[in-house]
Amino acid sequence: MQQAIPESLQRWPEKICTPEQAAKLVKNGQRVFVGTACATPRALTVNGLVASNRQYDRSVNVSVSTTRATLGGALAGDSVAL
Repeated sequence: MQQAIPESLQRWPEKICTPEQAAKLVKNGQRVFVGTACATPRALTVNGLVASNRQYDRSVNVSVSTTRATLGGALAGDSVAL
């Protein structure tokens, strides 16, 4: 079921997009207005990735294990997952 566009947004229909589309437009360090608050995107780092050993075959494809991987840069209360 598609929701009706609020009258206040009908003036700018080209600005309406999905959350996924909006997230792709946000660059590191930009500020984002979220409801009645302001948020600054933070960079997350991935630590502990392990590439598998394999015979060199001139390709860049490799399997990566995330068994011991962790995310760094999250703040207390953030919900992040790898």
